[in-house]
Amino acid sequence: SLRLWSYHQATPEQVSDCYMQFGVEFNVIVRAFEGYDIPTSDMHAMPARLRTTLEDCLGEDPSPNALDQYMPEVRQLLYELLQGLRLKQHAWRNASGRPSMAPPSRIE
Repeated sequence: SLRLWSYHQATPEQVSDCYMQFGVEFNVIVRAFEGYDIPTSDMHAMPARLRTTLEDCLGEDPSPNALDQYMPEVRQLLYELLQGLRLKQHAWRNASGRPSMAPPSRIE
């Protein structure tokens, strides 16, 4: 939706709605990990960091240039989140009784 916003094809409210859905799903994942005593404190700041970046972006006039300015940070934040989830996946599989795979390695 952020890309659509940059071309005037989505409103800031629509981008915000996508972020809110992200927040809901993020909280479900965090609760699932915490239900198995898998620490998630390293990920707690991620939604706020993403929100701040999105607010800064949406504070600009919609344009591909504005998107280009903020997209690297959005991508980096999502990368960090996915890496954190990946590193916790093995512990979750062990704790939940799911079939285990090889322990995750750090993504570089």
